[in-house]
Amino acid sequence: MTKFKKVTSDALHALITAMYKADCTDKNLYETQNLRKLCRMLSLARSHNKLAEAGCNGELTKAQVTKRDRIEAEMNECALEFSLRAQFTGDPRGFTVKLHTESQNMYNTMGGSESGYGI
Repeated sequence: MTKFKKVTSDALHALITAMYKADCTDKNLYETQNLRKLCRMLSLARSHNKLAEAGCNGELTKAQVTKRDRIEAEMNECALEFSLRAQFTGDPRGFTVKLHTESQNMYNTMGGSESGYGI
């Protein structure tokens, strides 16, 4: 049995359900390789949020800035594989990573479809 580290099944299920409802990809999201990528995206989003919190509590170090840039680059790569676009914010009070589809019909935020799906 495959183990997926540090990702709640509820968050993963919600993301997969939203992606199927939005009809944003033709991939089978329940294949192991796709589940791994989605779990990785959720893990990267959590790390991005922690760095945003650190930035609000003080100045980020060069290592933290480099890590944030690496996270954003990897998140963009993963999102493109599912025909998504990632948007990053620095405000940790909400989602610091939001995913957008071309049709903008996938969202879970109070801002509606233009705000995207926060992870």
